[in-house]
Amino acid sequence: MPYAPTVNDNSGQILAGYQTNASQITAAGNEALAKGITDGVTSIAGGVIGGFTKAAENRIASDGVNAKFDMLKDYTKTDGSPLFTKETIDKFDTMPLGKRQGMVSTAESVMDHDLKRWMYQTQYNAQANRVNANMLAQQPAPNQVPMSTNTVPAAQTQANPAPAPAQDWRSLVKPRQ
Repeated sequence: MPYAPTVNDNSGQILAGYQTNASQITAAGNEALAKGITDGVTSIAGGVIGGFTKAAENRIASDGVNAKFDMLKDYTKTDGSPLFTKETIDKFDTMPLGKRQGMVSTAESVMDHDLKRWMYQTQYNAQANRVNANMLAQQPAPNQVPMSTNTVPAAQTQANPAPAPAQDWRSLVKPRQ
């Protein structure tokens, strides 16, 4: 067979191009797989760390609520009734955190209201005592009562009764003639 230079065989170039594209696609797939695995592991780690953080926050909040409850459970209101019933005290530890926080917050509000009411009543009583003390201080002692300013002897006052009431003015006017 004679050499025929007019025939060009490009099959090697085509095959090499397909192999290059295939390796690029495989590399991109492996990269996406690795990124997905990395993101998944990071997400799991973040979730676990977030869970531990949330658990720690809940434990701190629960300890704070329990400490406030221990302080308030023996408090009695100004009317003498207990702030918490025996039943509430017994069930407190088994309640959810949110409900315990609400109960303690309400109890603190009631205690604050009672304290302010007591404080204002005390201030009112102190002011009333000062006014009464001032009034008593201005009154003379029983043995220091001043003499009456009436100079008419008592016997004459009893003998002369009070004058009759004045007549109507019409009876005093003379009619014209």
